[in-house]
Order: sequence, then structure tokens, then C-alpha cells
Amino acid sequence: MHLFGRMLIERIENRILVGTIAFVGIMVLVGWVAINENARMASFTRQYSARSIERGAELFAANCSTCHGTDGRGAQLRAPALNSPHLFGFDYLAQWDDEIDTLNREVETLEAEKLTLQDELAGEGVTERRREAIETRIAEIDAEIANPERQARIEELQSEREQQISAMSAAIDLGYDPDVPSRLDQLGWGGTRESFIQTTLIHGRRPVSAIGPRRWCHGANAAAGHCATTRSTTS
Repeated sequence: MHLFGRMLIERIENRILVGTIAFVGIMVLVGWVAINENARMASFTRQYSARSIERGAELFAANCSTCHGTDGRGAQLRAPALNSPHLFGFDYLAQWDDEIDTLNREVETLEAEKLTLQDELAGEGVTERRREAIETRIAEIDAEIANPERQARIEELQSEREQQISAMSAAIDLGYDPDVPSRLDQLGWGGTRESFIQTTLIHGRRPVSAIGPRRWCHGANAAAGHCATTRSTTS
């Protein structure tokens, strides 16, 4: 055995052979690990997700099911289904507000461009050709700002918006605020919706009870002005 060891070390051919075999063995091992890494990580991910689902179900049952139902479909006059767009409030005036804001921003952009051109015109070194171009553009901006079609559209949208608010007067009397429709804004939550859900589930927060009776308005009820006053004791 000692003689074999000496031969293995002393003969260069044997050294090369041992080194080659060791290198090939290491490469095979590394390759096997690399090939199976995705499957191994996928298995860990499935296990982690399964545990998370189980834990989430426990948290939901303890903190949310009283109002949202054991199956998440909601409870009448208490809370909507979890897949309802009204769960965190719904902005019934968005379609009017968005278009009005877009039209107003167009005017603001034009006015800003006009001020820039006027500042340039009042400066020194403006050539006659450039002056004519600026004056022409300012006249075009004035015409665009005074466009009667834009103003008529804004007035039409504002009228429709007021009609929608009037249709929700009963809900507004019960506490629904169409200008602050988000429940997270009403609670003063400064984080994201995802962080609110996560911390609520983990800590079992009961935020609604902190703001007193909840005027729960959703779907056609709020649009028609019908809301229920309830006090929720869970998330």
C-alpha cells in the first residue's frame, strides 16, 4: 500500500490521471447540482406557499371571517366579498374627475408655454423673425385656451358630476364622502394596500372599529344613495 502511494505521487503520469479523475468528478457533481437546482427550489417554493396558505387561512378565520364570511363572499350589510372592487372603497366620480383634470391640464400646459414665450419675447437679442414666430404661437395658444368646445365639455362634465353627487345624497347624509372614497385614506393609512393587508392579517388589526360606525356603501347601493350603518369589529 505504501509502495502504491509512492508510485501514485512520484510518477507524473499517475498524478495527471488522479487530477483528471478528480476534475471530472467535481464537474459531474457541479453539473448534477445545477441541473437539479430548479427542481429543488421549486419544491421549496411549493412547501413555503403551502405553509403560507395554511397560515393565511388561520389568520383569515380569526380576524376577517366574521364580516367577510368564512368563504370570503362577504356578509350582507357588513362587508363585501374579498374580490369586490368596493372592498377598499370606490370612486364613483372618477370618470368625470379624470376627464376634467385632463382638460384642465391641457390649459395649464398651454399657459405655461405662453409664459415661457412671453419671457423670451421680453428678453434681449430676439431677432425679428423669432419675434414674429413667438407672436404667432402666442396667438395660437390664446385661441386654443379660448376653445369654446373645451369649456363646453368641462361644463357638461361638471354638470354630470353634480347630478351623480345628487343621486348619492342619501349615502352622503349617512357619512359617505365622494371626495374621499378610499377606506385607507379615511383611516389615515400612509402605506400601500398590500402592506395594509399584510399587517392586518399578521397582527389581526381591527381598523374599522377605530373610526366608529361604518357607513358601508358599495355597488349600486352607493350610486343610488343607499348605505347601511354598521359597526364592524373585524378587518
